[in-house]
Amino acid sequence: MTPVSISSVVGSNLRRLRTERNLSVSQLARRSGIAKATLSNLEAGEGNPTVQTLTNLAEALGVIFGDLLEVRTPSLVRAADAQVIDDPTSFGRRLFRAAGAAADVFDITFRDGSRHHSQFHSPGAMEHTYVLSGRLEVVIGEQTEILEAGDLIRYPLEEGAELKAIGGDARVILVIEFAQPGESPSIRPLPV
Repeated sequence: MTPVSISSVVGSNLRRLRTERNLSVSQLARRSGIAKATLSNLEAGEGNPTVQTLTNLAEALGVIFGDLLEVRTPSLVRAADAQVIDDPTSFGRRLFRAAGAAADVFDITFRDGSRHHSQFHSPGAMEHTYVLSGRLEVVIGEQTEILEAGDLIRYPLEEGAELKAIGGDARVILVIEFAQPGESPSIRPLPV
């Protein structure tokens, strides 16, 4: 696959998102506080926008920051190039951010016996856990569920959830769905 420049990705996404919202360049300039000439250059794939510029544009368009950086052509992420997660309770990788859905998707293996706590303090944030292999104990408040390969559980993250691999490692696909643009999850290990 041919690599694409970040400028061209931002440009095409900016133009698409602006036109989807029936906004003119002038209207988006007013909403974002970005000059019309700068917006025209960005949409043409020229320039190097700052983080603040992208943040202002995302807010003005009502999207998350990652939506402006989303590669909308076929893309390939080799296992060796993925964002790696490795801590005492789990290891794995972030597969991708589903920008339009405001969600992160992870392939995680929870180590046998380790407890893992997921918590997100923003109203509406949800976690979806699909077990690929092994067994996983999930505790949400007073409720405890044992999941096996093929099982799926979803839960709000306001109160948090505790996950524990039992009888061996447990590999899961974990989807964290954000309620607000630009949020990030807080996932941390607990002592065994």
